[in-house]
Amino acid sequence: MFFLINCTFNKSYKLFVILTMLLINASRVHNYTIGVISMSSPSQPGLKSFELPLKVPETLIPYDTRKLPQEYVEICVIGSGAAGLCAALEASKTRSVLVITKAEFSESATWYAQGGIAIAIGGIKNEQSHIKDTINAGYGLNDIDIVSEIVKEGPKDLQKLLKLGTTFDTNIDDNGHKTLSLTQEGGHSRRRILHAGGDATGKAIETSLIDAAKRNEYIRIYEQTFVVDLLIDENNICRGILAMRNGKIFVVWADAVILSTGGIGQIYRETTNPKVATADGHAIAYRAGAIMRDLEFMQFHPTTLYLAGTARILVTEAVRGEGGILRNRLGKRFMPEYDSNAELAPRDIVSRACISEMQKTGDTNVYLDVTHLDIEKLRKRFPGFTKTCEKFDIDLTTELVPVRPTAHYYIGGVKVDINGKTNIERLYAVGELACSSFHGANRLGSNSLLEAVVIGLRAGECAANEMGSIGKQKQLISEGPKKREDFDADIDDLTNAVKSLMWNMMGVIREKEGLEKALIRLHSWMRYALFNVFNEAKAWELQNMLTIAAPMLESALKREESRGVHFRSDFPEMNDKFNIHIDLFKPK
Repeated sequence: MFFLINCTFNKSYKLFVILTMLLINASRVHNYTIGVISMSSPSQPGLKSFELPLKVPETLIPYDTRKLPQEYVEICVIGSGAAGLCAALEASKTRSVLVITKAEFSESATWYAQGGIAIAIGGIKNEQSHIKDTINAGYGLNDIDIVSEIVKEGPKDLQKLLKLGTTFDTNIDDNGHKTLSLTQEGGHSRRRILHAGGDATGKAIETSLIDAAKRNEYIRIYEQTFVVDLLIDENNICRGILAMRNGKIFVVWADAVILSTGGIGQIYRETTNPKVATADGHAIAYRAGAIMRDLEFMQFHPTTLYLAGTARILVTEAVRGEGGILRNRLGKRFMPEYDSNAELAPRDIVSRACISEMQKTGDTNVYLDVTHLDIEKLRKRFPGFTKTCEKFDIDLTTELVPVRPTAHYYIGGVKVDINGKTNIERLYAVGELACSSFHGANRLGSNSLLEAVVIGLRAGECAANEMGSIGKQKQLISEGPKKREDFDADIDDLTNAVKSLMWNMMGVIREKEGLEKALIRLHSWMRYALFNVFNEAKAWELQNMLTIAAPMLESALKREESRGVHFRSDFPEMNDKFNIHIDLFKPK
């Protein structure tokens, strides 16, 4: 069903929302697709009003493909995390593949993933409990069929990782047999998390995938290459990409493009994400006309090491799974007051509890207490965590570890099916970039690597099998925005402003007034920064962040309830009328 909403942010706005929600409730649809939304903002001194959705350029730069250097490949994969490399390796069985990454090959969120990969080993009962836990964590927005299929496929794809050389931690049972070591995380009803190197699971998986890709004679790799935009023809078919390498713009024609650019964490001032996570894939897909789903759902990891002057280093929740306790500034353990599962509650609950305790005590963080745990076991199980604490002179036997929530995993993204297909022909999206509705409104810990591997492999196979030759290339032209010679704004300063705005207004706790103010401010920046032509990566990254920040705020405004990782202080309860997906796409 499609709704066209035209209203203003005044008293009549509530009437429109009520009428629209009545229609939704009457039709009992599950998907709420917002195409063109026209709204005017409340007036603020010095700021111009705007209409939603905020307009974005068709492409970041003008181009004529006939005038540019050109290459051809059968499958082009953008991104080198677990999902992208799984897709590349699977596609390379029958097709030629080019993997493009904007930094070093290993620079991805996968590399930094600590916790592990959730896989239902041991039969039907374990599968059923994993499915149940995933759906319980998702607050009604999971696609049950996709959850079931991914969970059931996990053990089979685990064997593929093992064959590629991934080595997971093991134990010796009472009979002297080696078995995979499993741990438990928040929201899981049993131990099903495989880990490697203690708390370096992502690095272990990524290393084996990188080694396999580099050995593969059918895979080429371009590092330090920035993908500017997709090439989409008049029939809504993806024909390839426009990219920059060594300062030169060039075209890659491809029979299929698989986007796997990771998350958007750098939109936020506080994040665990690597510096490359600047929403590039989300933005180029949105500009190309891809449907974007559930953009309001950003998951905040509750425990990130918080020391002034240092990077925000994730402290895996497996530390809490092994007995770590959260305390406030007064030394009080607080999680039992918020959830019966205490420290093992889902991440959204733990994150909000931490924020609440910080506000109550006037502190900038809460504290993780592991002083009661065996230090030698901690060092063996969590070598990365213990080394980091020692690096900053934190004595884990006597001192508490300062932690706080930070932006971690983006649940929303490009709408895809179980094979990573988007609404644009021959364009696929996998990994954190994509939204398959596997996670619903809240990701269950360590399910992200599972989804990345399963859908990554399926997308690679599907793209290779369904690929059709695109033949002789036609000229594709984009006028793009016009370069403004008078533009002299500081890109770094504006980027930091976007990060602070999103952290303050689109963080763990949101409310209408703040979201509206953020949209007004964002629009004022977009008018002079987004519709301008640049020729450097950091400026394009800023434009990509602006492009995605706007629909994120729009989606958060539309969801007038609290569900999963989306918490509205002005609508603190979950509302059955919003047991729906919010799908957005760029206006024509």
